Amino acid sequence: MHASSPSTPSQITPFSPTHISFPSNSYTSANSCSSDFVSEPKALTLSNFYPVNLSQVDEKSFLTFPSPSSSSYSSSYSRLVSAHRNHVGFFLLGLLNTLSFVIFLSSAEELLTGWSGIVLLASIVPSLFVKCLAPFLSSSQSFGPKILVTSFVSLLAFKFVIWSVNPWLKVFGLVLASMGAGLGESSLLALTCHYPKSVINMWNSGTGAAGIVGSFVYLILTEWAKFSSNHTLLLLSPFPFLMYFCYAFILTHEKEEKKTA
Repeated sequence: MHASSPSTPSQITPFSPTHISFPSNSYTSANSCSSDFVSEPKALTLSNFYPVNLSQVDEKSFLTFPSPSSSSYSSSYSRLVSAHRNHVGFFLLGLLNTLSFVIFLSSAEELLTGWSGIVLLASIVPSLFVKCLAPFLSSSQSFGPKILVTSFVSLLAFKFVIWSVNPWLKVFGLVLASMGAGLGESSLLALTCHYPKSVINMWNSGTGAAGIVGSFVYLILTEWAKFSSNHTLLLLSPFPFLMYFCYAFILTHEKEEKKTA
């Protein structure tokens, strides 16, 4: 009995990729499958994996990316710009609505010496009364006229405080300023319902910044620039009309128009 001699390299069938192919139909019978593995190799294409007719699909559509000029990019950019405009607008509205109140309180001691208690009452009570009455007023009116009335009342308050000689007329000017601030706050807070919730944070930031900005501006004009209190108030009197400018030209009004329609 002779031991079998090891196979020589010439007797081993080398591996060839032609012995492997991919069946086009996985549901064929065993005989057809076995014949597939000994038949001619088939090209591996996307049709083996996607059950669609790829001849009707544009090859460039697989590698299509949105360009900067596409409509989706433009809409995203416009939404971002609108969000920034609304944030800046509500910050300025909160700042300007409270600014006159802060300026009057800063100048109260020089305008009405010894009337500090009356000045505080005239600056707080009318605003509180307007805020309590605002929910019962008609809400169908556009916000533009309300903000315009607020600006006009605040300007009228500056005129009474600046030009009046009688101290009670100055107190009446403070009452008008308080009523204008209350009407502006109730109207602008109602306006935030037509915008994303984040604008309320910007409104609160603006009202908080008014205390610092108003006091600092009054300090600069009276102590450093050496203006009198009346001249300082006269210089700051056009500021209330900036509220209407912010509403008309900074805020976007798409959502407001949709909800009021």
